[in-house]
Amino acid sequence: MTENTLMPLAGFIGGYAAILITPGPNLFSIGAIAALRGLRATLPLCLGIALGASVLAVGICTAVSLGRHSPMVEQLSRAAAFALLLYVAAQLLFRQPPKAIGKQALELSARDAIATFLAGVSTA
Repeated sequence: MTENTLMPLAGFIGGYAAILITPGPNLFSIGAIAALRGLRATLPLCLGIALGASVLAVGICTAVSLGRHSPMVEQLSRAAAFALLLYVAAQLLFRQPPKAIGKQALELSARDAIATFLAGVSTA
């Protein structure tokens, strides 16, 4: 690798590391679930966040390398990101609060664990 390719990669890795250590929605969601349901319920979310961050890093590196050679890939990436942001905003806007109260609200079923894991992947 030449210096021209290593410098942008080093900048990307440094910036990504700074984003990962800054408290944000992932940290707050982990703290909230840990406070409400305990460590066992938090593990699927943590694993999902770790997997999602890894997939995101690989995807960004791949998109950047492909985007340098094709302006169409860059435009499609921007359109996909815009559509994803609109979808997430709509889901947050129209979501109903949970209705479960009591001990059942604290138990974590397999379905809830999978949903928590997938939420972790998507929030990364």
